[in-house]
Amino acid sequence: MLQMKHAVPFRVGHAFAAAVVEDARSAGLRPDGYPFVRALPLFQQAAAKHKWIPDTLPLTELEFRSALSPTNMVLTRKGIGGPQPAEVRRMLTLAEASVEADRLWLSQRRDQLSTAEAKLNMAFARLMR
Repeated sequence: MLQMKHAVPFRVGHAFAAAVVEDARSAGLRPDGYPFVRALPLFQQAAAKHKWIPDTLPLTELEFRSALSPTNMVLTRKGIGGPQPAEVRRMLTLAEASVEADRLWLSQRRDQLSTAEAKLNMAFARLMR
């Protein structure tokens, strides 16, 4: 969100996110209960570490809460193989096509085996005469 909406460099955003996670873990806080005011100095530290100005967190508290929301994380994810609904639908379509191709292959192999077995039985019957 920092990079996409506020042009904050990835390194700064990553350092900030890592600091929030570390702080939350050490304080025993869950994402939905993490105090926004604790995040502000952590962004300043991340910005200073990477010499980024401005060093004020560009997110509102509402945006910050939204960024920590698991639902928002899923819905706003971009990329191949992610959990976002459109990508899951795409992957399911590919999987269904693959399963259908496997079913067709299996059906063809079974038909070939049945034909081969019938030929073998006929050849064996001729030998038995």
